Amino acid sequence: MIGVIQHQLSLWETTAPQKPVSEALLKDLGVPPIIHLLMSLGAALSISISGGKDSQAMLFWLVHVYKALGWSGRIEAVHCDLGVMEWDTTLDFCQQICRQAGVDLVIVQGDLLFQLENRKNKLVAEGNTKPFWPSLNARYCTRYKINQIDKDLRKFQLVIGAVGIRAQEGGKRAQKPIVAVRDITTQCILSKGEKLHHLTPQEAYQRWEELGRPGRLALDWLPLHDWRVERVWEWCGTTLAEYERRAALWRSGRHTEALEGWTAHPAYAMGNERLSCALCIAASMNDLKNGARHKPDLLRHLRGWENETGWSFQNGRSLKEVEAALESQEREGQVNLPLSKTVH
Repeated sequence: MIGVIQHQLSLWETTAPQKPVSEALLKDLGVPPIIHLLMSLGAALSISISGGKDSQAMLFWLVHVYKALGWSGRIEAVHCDLGVMEWDTTLDFCQQICRQAGVDLVIVQGDLLFQLENRKNKLVAEGNTKPFWPSLNARYCTRYKINQIDKDLRKFQLVIGAVGIRAQEGGKRAQKPIVAVRDITTQCILSKGEKLHHLTPQEAYQRWEELGRPGRLALDWLPLHDWRVERVWEWCGTTLAEYERRAALWRSGRHTEALEGWTAHPAYAMGNERLSCALCIAASMNDLKNGARHKPDLLRHLRGWENETGWSFQNGRSLKEVEAALESQEREGQVNLPLSKTVH
């Protein structure tokens, strides 16, 4: 279900003519020519924001690029609220940064906990012994989130979906193309036996034009793909060193000082290395402990599912271990969480 669009004072609904843009400027801004071409044709730009540092930096950066290149199509941010799996502060923070950026925010409602339970119950009923949790190789939680966002993007005939994925994070993220054809593109541009991912964005656009612009053309764009983490923090209005300082303040018990004036999601000032669900299948032990401390009811709920099915939350790590680590810290009077040396 798609929530009510939260309208900001918008600068984007304009019909001003496009000014010529040099290839040098596009290269300097890191904008692929196909993206600029479609935006010059009036494509909508939908910026997916999770509340994490990458999506925050991308939001502010793309507003800057939008103005610099004189684009005039629709621009909006879209956030998929996954319900109780989220940090309690995430939705408010997404609203806050969209107000700062001056763009509309579309809130797409989801319920990831319900999806997890449905999958668990289905596998149990079938007698299937495979794990029901998402994993790094089967991230159906991510697919669910994308599907919810696609419901909003389908209102556009020509749309670019911007996603804050960076190669520095490693794994499959490093292999992703900077621009690709999105799955909601109309199928009629395909030849027999072709799939959308077989086409380059340029080929998809050319066929769409030749056929008279039928249905929808949608592209994925990863504007931050080549960015280093230091640049990300700068576009969040802070620095890597300041992030580390804030986390150290939190660990020392100076919580008010750690949060005061902090410009990114509060979870980072509390020591989180990355921002996703409060308890995420891709999270480090540090982040799991942090999320569990702030959402103890969710921890107990998911622990119950571990007990019921025998499958640990992560491959090789159970929430029982997280719970035990928190209890150990409490016994030793260590109420603040350690910060890993690895920052993503």
